[in-house]
Amino acid sequence: MEDGQLVITARREDTLTCWYGPCKFTSARLVTRGIASWLYGRVDVRAKLPRGTGTWPAIWMLAERSPYGSWPASGEIDIMEAVGHEPGKVFANVHTKAYNHVDGTSEGAATAVADPVANWHVYSLEWGPDSLFIGVDGKRYYRFGNQGTWQTWPFDQPFHLLLNLAVGGGWGGAQGIDTTVFPQEFRVDWVRVHKIDRGDGPYTLVPAATGSGRVALSPTKTTYDALDTVIATALPDPGWEFVRWKRAGAAARAVDTLLVDHSDTLEAVFLPNGERIENGDFSHGLAGWWAWNDASVPTTISVVDGQACVKVQAAGEFDWKSQLDWPGLQLTKGETWELSYRTDAVASRPLGVLLVMHHEPHTALATPVRLSLPAGASNRTHRFAIQTTDSLARLEFDFGTDTTSFCLDSVSLRRISPINAVRPRTSKPQRAVRPPLDASGRILPDRERGAFTVRLAPDGTSKRVSSP
Repeated sequence: MEDGQLVITARREDTLTCWYGPCKFTSARLVTRGIASWLYGRVDVRAKLPRGTGTWPAIWMLAERSPYGSWPASGEIDIMEAVGHEPGKVFANVHTKAYNHVDGTSEGAATAVADPVANWHVYSLEWGPDSLFIGVDGKRYYRFGNQGTWQTWPFDQPFHLLLNLAVGGGWGGAQGIDTTVFPQEFRVDWVRVHKIDRGDGPYTLVPAATGSGRVALSPTKTTYDALDTVIATALPDPGWEFVRWKRAGAAARAVDTLLVDHSDTLEAVFLPNGERIENGDFSHGLAGWWAWNDASVPTTISVVDGQACVKVQAAGEFDWKSQLDWPGLQLTKGETWELSYRTDAVASRPLGVLLVMHHEPHTALATPVRLSLPAGASNRTHRFAIQTTDSLARLEFDFGTDTTSFCLDSVSLRRISPINAVRPRTSKPQRAVRPPLDASGRILPDRERGAFTVRLAPDGTSKRVSSP
């Protein structure tokens, strides 16, 4: 403990010997098995992550008693995992008999996080009888629903919590270990677990749609009791497709199951087949767009007469130092995307157009386009052949090297082939099953698993205890 924070430190070691031979690193894992476990509720953990290739911090949960059998049958919930070779990105995953990395069927998602090494972030799980949500800083980014069988949903039993910092391993060490960065710290400011609150109710649900389509609710009722289960189905009109639910953290699938815990509007977003830009005409201002500029390239972007008008006040060395982006794209290798847009420039000026990772290292996923815009109004169309799959991608307009003002309008990005592309699952690479280890890396025998040295008493004090 340091300054009221839990600090798990991974260190490089040169003189230790473990049961399997020389130990190169030491670290730790904290487990609440036998002390505390929960069925449904919310878990929040405020943490800072380590850095460096080879580090692998995790906040995760396992079944307290494994009633459906050994891993993965009784389930695993990964609230947060991060690997050092993918900085600025965290992962959420679940493992079950039907969905696990050993069989290549893992279910999960990833999201970009602003410098999780230097900044505190709150990693959260919301868990109910029909679904679970995982998020960061109050924003859900992954949902997994109850499909009605223990093979797909073993999450109907108490789970305990684990905090650990691994070094190397099948996923953490997939690109080697940078031994120069150690020691590294995984800091936890606090852990909070809340019981599920049924609320009072009754609640109302209002179906709504953006674009051409409608939302059907089952069952259809005037009001719903607290924790009623409702299935919302997005039904697009011909020539349109479902893109997302506007409700934060909802599944990106047309049929969504939810627990009713408040009154809400269930709004589905429909776009023409293949389209991915919801606000390309800027009729909703800059909603959905992400503007960024380096401090050395001050820039203003404002919507004027339905156009996004850009003014770079001081030119920089690189065009990417001032940009306007549309994030939230899922791009798959082999797809072809067509981008069209309209510009109106005061004079000729350069413009960069890219499809890139919306996380470090921000690599281009298709050949970038760099062109010179003519003075006046012009229409542009580009095609991008996706070379790398990425589920956290963005469209990026770069304009930081010239101070000539211009406006952007009528932005459309459509997938034109393959027409019926299947969206990729975002899941971690396959890795070996993780047996319980002690701090020196020794596999714990059965009699020692679940042993603890500190127990929190009801009055808030702690005391040493022996193995259960």
